Amino acid sequence: MRRITIAFVIVSLMTAGLTAPTWAKCAPPRTNDFVTHRWAGWENAANSSIAGVQSKIFNYDPYVKPNTDFAMAWVMLTNPSRTSYAQVGWIEHPYDARYTFFEYTYGIFNLWARAESAALPEGTSSVYRVDYEFDGSNHWYHFWAGGQDLFRRNSNFDAAIGQIYGETLSAATQMPGATQVPEVFDNAWRKVNGVWYSFDGTMVRSGPSATTYFGATKVYSTKATVWDKACTT
Repeated sequence: MRRITIAFVIVSLMTAGLTAPTWAKCAPPRTNDFVTHRWAGWENAANSSIAGVQSKIFNYDPYVKPNTDFAMAWVMLTNPSRTSYAQVGWIEHPYDARYTFFEYTYGIFNLWARAESAALPEGTSSVYRVDYEFDGSNHWYHFWAGGQDLFRRNSNFDAAIGQIYGETLSAATQMPGATQVPEVFDNAWRKVNGVWYSFDGTMVRSGPSATTYFGATKVYSTKATVWDKACTT
């Protein structure tokens, strides 16, 4: 997860979104408390030499409360304090505005930027990946989605933790997934010293009442699921 204290302009690479049949989409009967971050997923902080994280994520279509910005699912590399990060995944804004996105922090003031491009097909699964390389002076982060090279960025931090999460900004927005049709983080891996290992993370639900609102289960070492308990089918 991350804590953002300084915002930066959102950069839109493409403005085309995709709409398709819903996938266990429902409006949770909870009070809108925008802006309140909540997360459900898993993370691995076992090795400070992590140099990559990837997962095949289901491109879900959750309900996003109008005027609450987004629901999203992503993979991320972050520093030990979880204040600097590089992430890539899918994002959905209100009214079914869906995109692929990548986001990162940079600079001494830990500013952040996000870029959004055409969404990968809803109702399918796509591999999202972030790679990290330190060349002795630069910290390079490389973003991939569905096999497509999105961007390579020099940032200012050493990767130490891998994360794979769903995220919302309001209790009135659906966490990706439902009890019978969960969000799936499959084919999850982390790269350490040039070798890919099973992600095998620890399940986390974070934010106010997150353990009450959301479910999260490790299926096995390379697969986990999350869901919104208010939604069934």
